[in-house]
Amino acid sequence: MYKRQRESVRRTHCALKAPITTPVGTGFRSINVFLRQELGLFACIRPCKQYPGVRSFYSHVPVDLVIVRENTEDLYAGVEFEAGKPETSELIDFINKISPKAKIKTKGDETGVSIKPISVSGTERISDLADCDLVIESVVEDLATKRALFLELDHAVKAGAILATNTSTLPVVEMAVETGRPDRVCGIHFFNPAPMMSLVEVVRQVD
Repeated sequence: MYKRQRESVRRTHCALKAPITTPVGTGFRSINVFLRQELGLFACIRPCKQYPGVRSFYSHVPVDLVIVRENTEDLYAGVEFEAGKPETSELIDFINKISPKAKIKTKGDETGVSIKPISVSGTERISDLADCDLVIESVVEDLATKRALFLELDHAVKAGAILATNTSTLPVVEMAVETGRPDRVCGIHFFNPAPMMSLVEVVRQVD
């Protein structure tokens, strides 16, 4: 991705997802994954919807479920070995040698390998915000998702910190009531184009 394209994404906060490839596929590596790594977007926040008739552990529990997934490790680390490469065959042989039970049963000429590193520090990165004085949320414009994130931030961030939302359409008070600090929750709205506009709107929530 060209530098001017990366700068455009930083400025507009918008990008289109390109075709995805795998270690045995062709085409371009996912631009979505690249941007997560390039911009340090370490969390993927997804609200979950229940459908009648679909079995779930939460079917009889009155809970709104939102998944917060670490986004730089696992498959998103991008540690991949292409099928047909000598190093891929060497890696398969090594894995089969040290793996006590599970083995890779296909050969390197037809098998690609994707490494999925998972660490404690990567999984708990949201706790890195603990010492911040101001945290500005800018996730997807969905109230359930934002409320779940504010609840999580309220536990992770120190008591005196201000939690702000960048929403331009949702009521700030709906996020504030999810926290134990509604008096320290506000809206911060940046006017576009943000790098050229020195004006910032601060929105108070209802007392």
